[in-house]
Amino acid sequence: MESIALWFAGTLGKYISSKLAVFIVSLVPTVFPTYQGNPLVFVTPTLLEAGVTGVAVIIGALVERGIISRRRERI
Repeated sequence: MESIALWFAGTLGKYISSKLAVFIVSLVPTVFPTYQGNPLVFVTPTLLEAGVTGVAVIIGALVERGIISRRRERI
């Protein structure tokens, strides 16, 4: 946690005070309680959601294609 505070203070040091940077970094566990330093906490659900959405789109397209082809057969 200290390395993040030091990086944050060093990067934004000319814009905000170092005390404010430490305060902002100390709020991170409160604001983002699930984030414990591992970006997979955010990446994994995103990939799962994208995969499920993609499968749903493919199923919907296949169903729509089947409905359209059956209507053409009736005409």
